[in-house]
Amino acid sequence: LHSFSEFGMVTPGNAMKWDTIEATQNVFNYVHGDYIVSFAHNHTQAVRGHTFAWHSQLPSWLTSGTWTNSTLISILQNHIANEAGHYKGQLYSWDVVNEIMNEDGTWRSTIWYNTIGTAFVPIAFNAAHAADPSAKLYMNDYNVEGTGTKSDAYYALAQTLLAQGVPVHGMGAQAHLIVGSLPGNLVSNIARFVALGLEWAYTELDIRMTLPSTDALLATQATNYASIATACVSSTGCVGITTWDTSDDYSWVPSTFSGQGAALLFDANKQPKPAYKAVADVLAAATISGTFTGCVITKGASRSSWSPQTPSPSFFSHSLGIGWTGETTCVAGATCIHWNDWYYQCMPATSTTSSSKTSSSSKTSSTTTKSSSTTTTTTTTTTTSKSSSSSPSSTTTTTTTTTTSSTSSSASASATVIPLRGLNALAKAHGRYFGTALDGLWSNTDTVYQALSGK
Repeated sequence: LHSFSEFGMVTPGNAMKWDTIEATQNVFNYVHGDYIVSFAHNHTQAVRGHTFAWHSQLPSWLTSGTWTNSTLISILQNHIANEAGHYKGQLYSWDVVNEIMNEDGTWRSTIWYNTIGTAFVPIAFNAAHAADPSAKLYMNDYNVEGTGTKSDAYYALAQTLLAQGVPVHGMGAQAHLIVGSLPGNLVSNIARFVALGLEWAYTELDIRMTLPSTDALLATQATNYASIATACVSSTGCVGITTWDTSDDYSWVPSTFSGQGAALLFDANKQPKPAYKAVADVLAAATISGTFTGCVITKGASRSSWSPQTPSPSFFSHSLGIGWTGETTCVAGATCIHWNDWYYQCMPATSTTSSSKTSSSSKTSSTTTKSSSTTTTTTTTTTTSKSSSSSPSSTTTTTTTTTTSSTSSSASASATVIPLRGLNALAKAHGRYFGTALDGLWSNTDTVYQALSGK
């Protein structure tokens, strides 16, 4: 997780949602979000903010209140102004509106739509842009990966918003998919949104299967993951892919879809699956597209420390790549970070010192599970200790002697060892990022987040 080579983008699964940030009206708690932003930046990872206007995970004071149109608009604007303002300049993007459409393309019945009407969308985007003008602002939803009624509705909405001058910058396809059931027209769907001037990103990718997993299901899953990766790297304007957590044991799927799971690239033992190899193969074969101008570094002394809670305005300035016409010079003491060909950022120089820069070619996966026939070898492994809440609390890298064949709770009996290759490093080579959700289903406790941030 801490390796920039594998994951260059982090999305807080829960730490920035309304019920965490503003559980009590007008009382804002950024502790958990700050921990994740600190963790990410200390490992040279960018952050996607998630999310403002959603129908779920809202505090009871909000959902049980009786609000007029004007009062709820003020509440929405106030929340966005505070949260986006708190993280001003520190995040790559925000999911401004999330899951606002039904499957038939009609508006979802939510507190926002029912009280404010469709105007809540431009109101939210304008508030976010005013508070954090350098962040990319996204619409985000599931079942919009291919062409169809729901994605048509978002396409029409994007056209309307852009015609009105609303600052919409991207379309996020969550991509919570099912093995063997990928939608069609992936590339053409991306192309039409990009033609409007929007970015496209796969924001919450997982591909679930009926358990127990088998070699055949894992092979189909690998093919499906490869299809998503191919759609992104072959489409100018698709900036990256984020999986909805790192490994199967942290996936939201089993608790939501009974009898289903094994949806991610790493199994419950943190070992890469065939889908990992399939994605790596696609990324390794991809080429750069687009013409861009990156940022450069001015001379000056580096800052010895920095605080994500109160960034200096001179840091976290943005120099965007493809399509950017603004400033391209970092201030003294900053380092130019290339997140993808569409996005560069001037970061405090110390942010790069703690990132994992190990070449992906030197990393080898290993396991310690039982096998009837094993081969002993010396490998480098990543050991993750867990707190009492079953949440990752620390990660250390050690050299040990282990066996190379394994079976896992979410994999088949195949003993093939799949080496780590650095998904983000491969994606970055041609101008994309590869990311993950960070907190997933982890408990929002101070102990967990303090451990993550090293505080």
